[in-house]
Amino acid sequence: MDNSDLPKPCKSGQCVVLIVEDEVIVRNVARMILESEGYFVLTADNNEEALYISQRYPGPIHIALVDAPMPTLHGVELTDRIVKQRPYIRIVMMSRIVSKVAGVAFLHKPFAGDELREKIRSVANDPVLIPPCRARKTPSTHSERQRSRPKRTTVEVT
Repeated sequence: MDNSDLPKPCKSGQCVVLIVEDEVIVRNVARMILESEGYFVLTADNNEEALYISQRYPGPIHIALVDAPMPTLHGVELTDRIVKQRPYIRIVMMSRIVSKVAGVAFLHKPFAGDELREKIRSVANDPVLIPPCRARKTPSTHSERQRSRPKRTTVEVT
């Protein structure tokens, strides 16, 4: 994989989520749910790809949603490596085998779309994890685009 394989950086202020999941269906459903909420989603189906994206993606990655039991490297070890590359990333572990992982947000599989939305939203908006990130809805009409423009005094932290 070279740099041309990576998605282009997202719009300023949009929350970026890296999903690391080896099950295609789970990965794709999670991606579709989060994209429908306005998140910019990167996906990896294995640890090596996740580390590559973490190292090479040119913008911030705000949240990593990581399957705990991965084939070649446990999710906890993977997140330790990602956190070394990106110290401000927020971690959400998910698993159907493990019931929770100490020190990180956890999502038990199988999960409903609402559970995923709420978990990612709560991690994105956690005041302890500064700066907070936000999903960005794309305005569909001209009047919505006009209303969604920030005032000149607004400062977005990414």
